[in-house]
Amino acid sequence: VATATRPDSSVHRVTKTVLGSPPATTTVMTGLTVGLQYSFTVSATSAVGTSAVSAAFGPVTPVFGISITNRSLAEGNSGQKSFSFTVSLTDAQLVPVIVDVATANSTADTGDYLPLATTVTFDPGQRSKTVTVKVLGDTVFEPDEVFVVNLSNNSGGLITTGRGSGIILNDDTNPVVEVAAGNE
Repeated sequence: VATATRPDSSVHRVTKTVLGSPPATTTVMTGLTVGLQYSFTVSATSAVGTSAVSAAFGPVTPVFGISITNRSLAEGNSGQKSFSFTVSLTDAQLVPVIVDVATANSTADTGDYLPLATTVTFDPGQRSKTVTVKVLGDTVFEPDEVFVVNLSNNSGGLITTGRGSGIILNDDTNPVVEVAAGNE
């Protein structure tokens, strides 16, 4: 039995039975909160008796994930279209989490969208934030184009999906060229 006790005295417990020789296992405790100090007790029971080892550990190292979504929309013929991307945490935290967000060209360039470079801050308890990239509409027939939105310089956690793709779908018609027959 592995037990972690938070400073507020709530307990997170994992029980695992291990058979075999030698009886060894690794127990990963999930649900712990980043930045808190825990006391930790491991006890083992065998036919001979029970033994326990206690220790303190912390602060807990973050193991939550930070990710960003993809987005695809038609560009429109004029003005700006908002492409919204969701940046999210796998678990809400008790401390602020900060991550930088920035666009980069792929097949689209800054003539197709307005570059973005910002910092996203998750307040304690928040799990998702939205960042918006403005795409510039036009009437030019062209292939679908892509820009990327990258996550970097995070203050905690592990960036699990660090690149979102913005796919600008062409909504313009292919021009038709008509050639008039000449008089002979």
